[in-house]
Amino acid sequence: MLFSFNFNGKPGFIYLLVEHASTPQPFLPFRMLKYVMAIMEDHLKRTKSRTLPFVLPLVLYTGKKEYPYSMDFFDLFAPEEKMLAKETLHAPYPLIDLSQATDEEFKKYIWFGSMGLLLKHIHDGDILPFFKGFLDLLKEIEKQGETRYIYTHLCPNSVKKRYF
Repeated sequence: MLFSFNFNGKPGFIYLLVEHASTPQPFLPFRMLKYVMAIMEDHLKRTKSRTLPFVLPLVLYTGKKEYPYSMDFFDLFAPEEKMLAKETLHAPYPLIDLSQATDEEFKKYIWFGSMGLLLKHIHDGDILPFFKGFLDLLKEIEKQGETRYIYTHLCPNSVKKRYF
């Protein structure tokens, strides 16, 4: 259920999930996060707002036994990753503005530089001048025996995607 309220004079929502499962769900905080994101996305589409609404998730558990799992989203991470997850997910996202770096700066770093150059120049009207310098980086990568990296750059759909 979704209830709209005013919070400090601004519209917001309280999302109420009535949990009828007879067994507790260890990943309930993750599921709630997905629901909150869906509510925010729906709100943006419907209202054309330029700001996110405040959504307060509440869970009413109706199981027969006491709920044994943490409702802290960060407790779902491995202990050695929990602090990093908190620091990362609560901080502004890093942004690298490729348009502000010179091609010469990119060329200093073969691996990231080749990817950065390709992304920076992907929409150039005349890409041929770019490719002449780009090929030198690819040749260096090839010398290191990393042809898969080259294929990933030039033919991303032909390379099987793997997640780390």
